[in-house]
Amino acid sequence: MNHKRIVIIMITVVLMSLLLLGCTKKSSSPSQTIFDGTTQLLGISGIDNNNVWAVGKKGFIAFYNGEKWTGYHKRPTDMCLNGVSALDKNHIWSVGDGEVIIFFDGSEWTIQRPVSSGRLHDVTALDKSHVWSVGNDGEILFFDGNSWSEQDSGVVWNIHGVSAVDENHVWAVGSGGVLFFDGQEWKPQWQSGIPDVFLSLESVSAVGVNQVWVCGTVGYYPTILFYDGEEWKEQYSSSKPIVPFTTEGNPESTGLIRSICATDKNHAYAISYDSFLSFDGTKWKSEIMDGKVLQCISIVKDKIWTVGYVIGEISYISGVTIFKGMAEFYD
Repeated sequence: MNHKRIVIIMITVVLMSLLLLGCTKKSSSPSQTIFDGTTQLLGISGIDNNNVWAVGKKGFIAFYNGEKWTGYHKRPTDMCLNGVSALDKNHIWSVGDGEVIIFFDGSEWTIQRPVSSGRLHDVTALDKSHVWSVGNDGEILFFDGNSWSEQDSGVVWNIHGVSAVDENHVWAVGSGGVLFFDGQEWKPQWQSGIPDVFLSLESVSAVGVNQVWVCGTVGYYPTILFYDGEEWKEQYSSSKPIVPFTTEGNPESTGLIRSICATDKNHAYAISYDSFLSFDGTKWKSEIMDGKVLQCISIVKDKIWTVGYVIGEISYISGVTIFKGMAEFYD
């Protein structure tokens, strides 16, 4: 065997070894749980990795104890639950359609505010006596530890997300821009400034008075905004506009950045209906999640949780798409 042939064989072995190493490299894919039935999960919150709650359509509620998910059979409502906020094991709120608000005291879920008209999209609990919920037509509700009351938002557009740093620094976002609460009143803090532009901000995550992220759509383009304590700046904008699609009468949009969360200025995460986005302090990067529809993202201790659903087979007899609820986390 000549020297040239030996060299070729050695190179081939090295290349094959590298290929095998690449194939056996630890995957970045998340740990996933698929729920039975037709559940669509819309919200998630937790206090640690042994106490995580997820909510969704038809009043679905599930609890994760660190090993497995368990669905609650005694649901206080059949209304769609859009958001959940866990303060501790005995103080958890969830809100949804019909402006329903339910509460978990550590033993059972009960209705804290009865069903009416309208829709609540999100809820955030700062402490036992400072809880905010937001919804359609400029609705902002506040819980003082005893009862819920309305706060004047000063707007009529739909409010989709809310986040609080303290009782004097609360942000809410929606189809008209960003609102800020200083402990006394709500005031507009950011608007697009472009006449007649399509605007729909979906979620807000405030980790400090000078570290606030907002995601949504500005002019049909998926966008992430960042507030540094002085002004709002665009941090990310996709070059591709959102593409509307409809599944079983549910209008949604591929590309729309639906939910965002952060721990500090160098670690932020977001999801669109089909992508997972992460920020390292310098730039955002995106990973396509094929076959999934992601709805909400939340950080619980050292894990990043997302919930949504997997679109399964279509029943041609009933014409109904089968949805399977999905919860997953990234280490």
